[in-house]
Amino acid sequence: MDKRNELAVLTKSPLVTRDIDIFTFFRSIEVGLTINGFTGRDKKLFEPLSPVHGARVNALKELHEAGLKTCAFVSPIIPGISDVGVIVEETRDFAGHYFFEILNLRAAGREFQALLMEEYPESYAVLTDGRRFRKFLGELKGEIKGLGVKAEGIETHRRAGVRGTLVARTRRAGNRHK
Repeated sequence: MDKRNELAVLTKSPLVTRDIDIFTFFRSIEVGLTINGFTGRDKKLFEPLSPVHGARVNALKELHEAGLKTCAFVSPIIPGISDVGVIVEETRDFAGHYFFEILNLRAAGREFQALLMEEYPESYAVLTDGRRFRKFLGELKGEIKGLGVKAEGIETHRRAGVRGTLVARTRRAGNRHK
């Protein structure tokens, strides 16, 4: 394998740390972990079979301490449930940059939509009402900017130019918060 290639790895699994010795052979590599902060009841409802939050954060730290470029993919962000500020504070010392993704409710499927509507009706309402979603997105952008981290973008899963939707793809536009 040509180790001069750029390589990016994104995973939810803290087992990625087993490959640190292999990653160090690459001149240009970045390793990211999906981190969402779900614990307790939220974890059981939304990601019952995925690795726990603390293990993902520890893995990101271990990768950084091994000298690798790292990033945190904060996803899914669910209004009223996800605390982006807490996630950033837990990871800011070892995440080179961040990418944020708001829950893609359409792709989540009917069963998940029904679960969210029943268990977290306010969160569901924000994701489905254009005005409330725009307000949430504006607040999220402000929070991220105020945290002072390098943000590569916010994926909203909304089309640009459609009334009631916004896309904040800062990477595509070449804008970066720092």
